Amino acid sequence: MPAYDKVLALGRERDHAIFLDLGCCCEDLSCSVNHIFSKILTRELVGNDARKVIADGFPLAGVLASDIHKGMHIIIFVLVARWLILAAEFWDLGHELFKSTPETFPVPFIPGDIFDPSILEPIPSLNEAPKTPMPALSFLTSLNPLRGHVSIIHTSSFFHLFSEERQLQLARALAGLLSPEPGSILFGSHVGSAVKDFKRSSSGRMMFCHSPESWKELWVGQVFEQGMVEVEVLLKHIDRTDFATFAETADNFILAWSVTRV
Repeated sequence: MPAYDKVLALGRERDHAIFLDLGCCCEDLSCSVNHIFSKILTRELVGNDARKVIADGFPLAGVLASDIHKGMHIIIFVLVARWLILAAEFWDLGHELFKSTPETFPVPFIPGDIFDPSILEPIPSLNEAPKTPMPALSFLTSLNPLRGHVSIIHTSSFFHLFSEERQLQLARALAGLLSPEPGSILFGSHVGSAVKDFKRSSSGRMMFCHSPESWKELWVGQVFEQGMVEVEVLLKHIDRTDFATFAETADNFILAWSVTRV
């Protein structure tokens, strides 16, 4: 069963299932203007993943999003062949694009640095249900009260923003958020490589890219103990012109992956 089908099934079958969309707004300041603009047009930076899962049937009351803040404060549009710069935030722009309001789309947004312990202090992955009560999502200012309660964690174009060491740190922190119930799932996609290595982005920044093998080794052994999770990874070749924003090589790949508690 594809990861997304598992997500929707959890929403239907698990009481009080929580879906966390992490890194839902672009914070990579190395993104080119053209790349940012293309993603605005395709609605990829305005909380669309949270919106899609709700549209497909996941209970709205169980969905929340988090990023370092609600998006870059500069949004760039093309108007009459010139660049026009408008001050805004991507999360708020989503209401304009999708014709919603904070009242009709009341998904909580928790701003903060995922590496800040006041936002998420890593703990070992849980083997039994957490002793803390399920928090009310609308009052959260930190992810810490959610540790052990989150049924689904989604990250898109997120892990590749960090070094190898930081990616491991992030994975361990997210593992502590995930519910130990069988079927709880982490999934997402990001820039990858056939062999783990560094790639240079078009801005000159070096990105550490995992291979399918090294990505599995990260989750099984370094994050979870053997037998606790099932890891699925697909290396997909990307043939699209805007992907050169991420890497200057012709061999561009993303890892599409899921980590499921068993």
